[in-house]
Amino acid sequence: MKNKSLYLILFFLALFSLVTLLSISLAYHNLSFFLKQLIWYILSFSLMISLIKFFNYKYLKNNRFFIFAFYLFSILLLILVLCQSQQIHGVKAWFRFGNFSFQPSEIAKFSLILILAKYFSSRHIEIWRKRHLIFSGIYFLIPLSLIIAEPDLGNASILFFIWFAIILASGIKTKDFLILLLIFIVASIFAWSFILKDYQKERITNFLRPSENILTINYQINQAKIAIGEGGFFGQGLKGGIQTNYHFLPQAHSDFIFAVFVEKWGVIGVFFLFSLYLFLFWYLQSKAFSLSLSSNFEKLFIFGFSAMLLGQIIVHLGGNLGLLPVTGINLPFLSYGGSNLLINFAILGIISKM
Repeated sequence: MKNKSLYLILFFLALFSLVTLLSISLAYHNLSFFLKQLIWYILSFSLMISLIKFFNYKYLKNNRFFIFAFYLFSILLLILVLCQSQQIHGVKAWFRFGNFSFQPSEIAKFSLILILAKYFSSRHIEIWRKRHLIFSGIYFLIPLSLIIAEPDLGNASILFFIWFAIILASGIKTKDFLILLLIFIVASIFAWSFILKDYQKERITNFLRPSENILTINYQINQAKIAIGEGGFFGQGLKGGIQTNYHFLPQAHSDFIFAVFVEKWGVIGVFFLFSLYLFLFWYLQSKAFSLSLSSNFEKLFIFGFSAMLLGQIIVHLGGNLGLLPVTGINLPFLSYGGSNLLINFAILGIISKM
């Protein structure tokens, strides 16, 4: 697929996002969500096109010092965001600049993809050595620990998606994979016992009991399910939808944008949305498999980004459908927010040059 196909996919994703956010803005009699997202889309498209025209991605591939410095910069941002006193929704995850905010965990995901792609591509001949798995785990665990401390379990899970996908794509042995799986299980038990806070445990345990506490902890999930059910085949339209119009659905512009999308545009809208996502993944995988055998950095970079997108889609949809706990993960290219949008477009700009 050519870059023109990518532009078309992104244009329609932007259109779906802006029209859905416009419907939410109309319901709240405040166009701020729509107008801010429009600005973010203009900036993101401009950034991607600038990277395609002027940036040489081989600088990233051949300059390990820049990649390591960028990784350290992302870690510094995660530390600084923890040091601030300001919280948004009980989480220290954003820097606020006037009416805009930026989430450094998005840069951390980008930097993790870069540094793991560089690390494994430089050592593909001796990838069987266990020390490489250990070192890659250290690169992963440092930002993971800081993001969990915010606390932001949603983006922590996306970091795991990235790391896991890249080590699998790099050619890990089955034995090492099973050992890694065992370590993950033990780490999950440890995190449940000593790291997760009570309200986070409550979200998970109540997610397993959806019929209980429907007016408190499970309120959001149940309202999302009602909104999805109201969508039907054709949806309620731009100004329709009880859940959105009467503000029954919290965080409709971000955490539950999929539920709003289904309520507004129905099954037919979901079909077109999923088709766009499939075309995007097709573009990414076609790009990866069209590269030469020596292009390990490029392939791992694309696989890492694909895993990041797929993880965000799975976690967001799972939360909206009541299949997974709600963790505050945005739906890529659809939810309101500029941090994830800018990073996604920047990465796509780099991939387009490969």
